[in-house]
Amino acid sequence: MPGRRRGGTVGGHYEGREAIVLHSSRRRTRRIAPVIALLAVALLAADADAARHLGGATSQDAPITLQLSRDGKQAEFARMMVQAPCDDGSMLGYWARIDFERRVPDDPDIGTHVVPDPKLGRNGRVGGAGSSAEVFGENMVGILTEELRGTVRRSGRASGTLSSDITLVDIDTGEIVTECRTGPLSWSARGKRGRVYAGAADNGTPLVVELSRKREKVALGFGWAAQCVPEGFVIANHRMGDLPVTDGRFDEAFEVPFQQDGRSLRIAFELAGGLTATKASGEIAVKLTELDPAGNAVMTCDAGRFGWKARSG
Repeated sequence: MPGRRRGGTVGGHYEGREAIVLHSSRRRTRRIAPVIALLAVALLAADADAARHLGGATSQDAPITLQLSRDGKQAEFARMMVQAPCDDGSMLGYWARIDFERRVPDDPDIGTHVVPDPKLGRNGRVGGAGSSAEVFGENMVGILTEELRGTVRRSGRASGTLSSDITLVDIDTGEIVTECRTGPLSWSARGKRGRVYAGAADNGTPLVVELSRKREKVALGFGWAAQCVPEGFVIANHRMGDLPVTDGRFDEAFEVPFQQDGRSLRIAFELAGGLTATKASGEIAVKLTELDPAGNAVMTCDAGRFGWKARSG
């Protein structure tokens, strides 16, 4: 049996087909099946000027961060998000911090995510397979097998694969509810001092900031989750590009209306932050609203306002 929860901030959710999943950029909003999901992952590699704090995205187009040791010879941890289709037709999503350690525990504590092989060899390869456990909802525990591998190149580019298999078990009966699998996900990333910032939001999701060459615009990748009223739950990630920067700060508020599976939706963003050569921080507010044909709100999912921090170099 998994032990008690230890360390880190982890989030997850499992539901049927009535939940909403969002996956969008500022310039376009993709149409995605109406199932709840937490979005995917990307691991990043550093360049010669940014040896420690790396950020990027996966084939599921979700943010991910990777932190290396001070000497750049070992991986310390990664923050990731994934979504996994389940055998019963539902969708499961979660986010977590994955630690790289020499030895993977045989009986991991709930909330502890570990993969082996932290040392970057001569070829820059890192990572392996590990196991973990997470609580989903009020009455299920997920037994996870996670594999995170990659190659960090001297050029500052990195790429690799990620996968997660989850067996959901009813806590009360001990019976298997369903099994969920991400399948092999690819990731690629880069790191650069003063241009790429990697960190996390207060909700524990990975966060990546990329500053343009002229330092006039930023792209912000982040995730969020919210309980909906009168019912439902949403977990989503976004990448917002072309946010104007003035004197090292950005502050944008806007709404994005879109249609998804016959539903009229509107999502409101407030994105703010400040950057120095090595640090970035700010706040995010997100609210999703579903509208009826008359334009009246019939559902709201409000993540509130949460802070974020990231580092570069």
